[in-house]
Amino acid sequence: MTDTAPAPLADTVAGLVASVLGLAPDAVDAATRAADLDAWDSLGHVRIILALESRYGVAFSMEEIAAADSVARLADLVERARAA
Repeated sequence: MTDTAPAPLADTVAGLVASVLGLAPDAVDAATRAADLDAWDSLGHVRIILALESRYGVAFSMEEIAAADSVARLADLVERARAA
């Protein structure tokens, strides 16, 4: 048993986004939107989606990918895909 609870999914996704985009971990949090980061362009978005699909063993539809414009929405997509 540990004294620390697992990080909320949004925090984990934020870390993944920062890593994929080559940013400092503290540059991205659960409230970060794609429009907030120059590095989160269309290619960055594809790289983020591929990393999420690989890490969590999920797949997203084109509609979901297009609507995922923030860390919070990405975390929600992962959560829904894992529950399906």
